[in-house]
Amino acid sequence: MKRTLLLVCLLLIFLPAAGATAETNVLDEIAPYLLSLPPESVYLSAGAASDLAGRLTAAGVAVPEAFLGTDEPVAVYDFALAVCELAYGDYYDWPLEERNGFDLLMVEAGQLPYCFNLLPNADEISREEAFALAASAVKERYGLACDLEASDVSVSYVAVESGSAQGMWRFGIELPGGDSFAVHVRGGAVTACERIETLSGLEAEYTQLCEERGAFFTWPLQQKMDFANTLPAKLALARQRGETVLSEKDLLAISQYGFCLPGEGDIAQEAAYAAAADAVADAYGLPEGWDAAAERYYSFFVNEDAQRVWRVIFWKTGNDAYPSGVVDLYAGTGEVFRVEKNGTMPNEYIPYTDRM
Repeated sequence: MKRTLLLVCLLLIFLPAAGATAETNVLDEIAPYLLSLPPESVYLSAGAASDLAGRLTAAGVAVPEAFLGTDEPVAVYDFALAVCELAYGDYYDWPLEERNGFDLLMVEAGQLPYCFNLLPNADEISREEAFALAASAVKERYGLACDLEASDVSVSYVAVESGSAQGMWRFGIELPGGDSFAVHVRGGAVTACERIETLSGLEAEYTQLCEERGAFFTWPLQQKMDFANTLPAKLALARQRGETVLSEKDLLAISQYGFCLPGEGDIAQEAAYAAAADAVADAYGLPEGWDAAAERYYSFFVNEDAQRVWRVIFWKTGNDAYPSGVVDLYAGTGEVFRVEKNGTMPNEYIPYTDRM
């Protein structure tokens, strides 16, 4: 009954959405399927994703081409968001009610730990009142005389902390000249007002490389080593210039990782992978071939103990027991000394710098 009532509420929220009609409403088609999945499901198998994509297409719902006839598993959350964004536009441009409705569905389907986007209650000040407070705070704190009404403004109403049912207004304000500000308004008062610093040249370079190549952990060994070797000088220059490097923690870790290439006396990449896959199977009781659909990436580095190490990175395995993770081996012997799962809940995440 609870899931039925949720579905009815979601449909009422999404029916008036731009670009969607009652006949082809995305949530009408996708919600019953998602709510039928076991809550612990992280991925749709390739067959299930392709089948659902076909059913949605037949119902008049546009589906990203990548999902049609896919031969790889697809994360449940990613599938749902991509289909909804194709119908309604970018998630962050949706009205508050639609973001809240989508988050509610993801929580009920076991895909989010809590609802991040909330709706203001009757006691909350209006969006217009909250923005007036936010604009006033930006002007006073940073001595601005311009009219912020002409700015590019994004607005959310979000949980004040993880799992909280209490919300706050959050505004992103970007001026025509490029300056940006983030402001939080809670209980009729401004609780945060910060300037968002302009990215440094190093940050822009790293962002562009990741857009072109993918996340750093997916880069080939040579690219990891070459980029890491350039970082000490680039980080020093950014500090000298007082530039803001948002990814400084990650970049500093990359520069100190000891990335290099395997050489004489090191086991081959294929042997490292075979040992890593066997180690995961033993640790989590998985059958032979458990890794058939997994994306696999590699790192090679000298650790703090001067040991040469192969790291095998499993990604999007399609296996709920081990959705992703890392295995570290001594390159000279093939001995596995670390097997770790990167789970789907916050308490299971491996810090990024420990899995690159």
